[in-house]
Amino acid sequence: MPYTVAICLKNLCEKMPEIMPNYRHWKCPDPTMGILALIHSEGYVESLLPALDIMLGDNLKNTQWAGRIVIAIAVYDTVRDLGKEKSNATT
Repeated sequence: MPYTVAICLKNLCEKMPEIMPNYRHWKCPDPTMGILALIHSEGYVESLLPALDIMLGDNLKNTQWAGRIVIAIAVYDTVRDLGKEKSNATT
């Protein structure tokens, strides 16, 4: 699974650099394991089901596509959490 997260993160950064700068330039260690931990945290994926239903509609049962979308959302959530941690550490 870490490999899948890493591949999705790499694709996000390489295919849409105007939206997602390359994570190797981020001011943090490799975020892959943090993203994976968030996805595996209790209730995280379930909390995304309403949004996934809106985005995927009748394709919600396409687990590969849904999984990649979950990873993409988790990337943003992880970055947001890293920013909060950094902000709290400086105050």
